Amino acid sequence: MDYQNAVDYRDVSSRQKETIFYCNDYQLQQLIDVRPTESSSYIRSSTEPFDDEMVLDHIRVKRWLVHFGLLSKDEHWNLTHVSGHGSGDQIKEVIEGTRQKHLFLFIQSMKSTMKNGAIM
Repeated sequence: MDYQNAVDYRDVSSRQKETIFYCNDYQLQQLIDVRPTESSSYIRSSTEPFDDEMVLDHIRVKRWLVHFGLLSKDEHWNLTHVSGHGSGDQIKEVIEGTRQKHLFLFIQSMKSTMKNGAIM
């Protein structure tokens, strides 16, 4: 992108201590370019697996995290059960609590077709 304030993997990689980087389970390949430092943390928020496909996704994500050193071993995967979504004030409190100088939100654009109000 040619936007003056655009950020790419080089910016994230070089400023990891000051950056919160977002990638979902299907964007983990971005870690190849970012190359997380040893002290990096990873927070994954998702529904607990309840079918075979979700179990396979769960295993795939753990392998990526071990590969990039975000988990030292597969068994160091800590789970906490939560339900619902944070309110705007709760999300603001979490972001402010990180005390990061910069916060970058990465949104992957997704083309979809709407039919009768449903994404197809």
